[in-house]
Amino acid sequence: MTTTLPRQQKLPGRAAAARTVRSRGSRRRSLLAWSAPVVLAAVMLAMRMIGMTIENDRGVDAFSKGSYGPSSTHFGRLQTANVLQRWVAPFNRGDSLFGQKRYAQAAAEFRTALGLAPADRTCMVRVNLVLAIESIGDAKVAAKSLPDAARNYQTALRTAAAASCPPGAARRTGERLAQARAEIAAKLEALSGQPQPSPGQPNPKPPQPQPPPDTKKTQLQQRNDKAQREDQHQRDQANQGQTNDREGW
Repeated sequence: MTTTLPRQQKLPGRAAAARTVRSRGSRRRSLLAWSAPVVLAAVMLAMRMIGMTIENDRGVDAFSKGSYGPSSTHFGRLQTANVLQRWVAPFNRGDSLFGQKRYAQAAAEFRTALGLAPADRTCMVRVNLVLAIESIGDAKVAAKSLPDAARNYQTALRTAAAASCPPGAARRTGERLAQARAEIAAKLEALSGQPQPSPGQPNPKPPQPQPPPDTKKTQLQQRNDKAQREDQHQRDQANQGQTNDREGW
């Protein structure tokens, strides 16, 4: 008699294992497919950062040599490349434009940097913005455009007054800003001929007009003085006459 062994339930297990292997392989291929762009992006970001560093170094080197035009070009290329510190490129480019005496363009770059800078950097950016606006005013003075110069100085003072310089490391920057405010106020005072208040202080009251002289009172005083002089003259003459009479005796 032939004995038939019961069929072991191995095939279903093997099939499940095979399906599991195929599933894991598919997931691995999927993960690999998804990780490839991530790795590639990381490599591209690293290459981009290296390129940004080189470009920034070239800009700094040109700036230190006084080559403000080339440094402005290098920093300009970083404006769209630097996604981590977006304020740095316009700030550096503003410095380069300032060195070229292109003060209006420098002020525009500093305004852009001010809107992007973190809180601990805004004071530094604002100092440069104030100096750029002040320089625009100086150029207006040189061009004999005094009303425009006064408006620029006033704008510079308002910009400085809006600063919020944190204590600590930014103390020196705050001192520079205070010095700039004092110098700009002095220039504005020289233009207007009146003292300029510090930002946050009330404007000085204009001098009160003096009342016109009282003409009638003045005339009356003059007549009284004249009468007193005449009376004194008559008394002097009378005294002199009495003296002459005594001498004749």
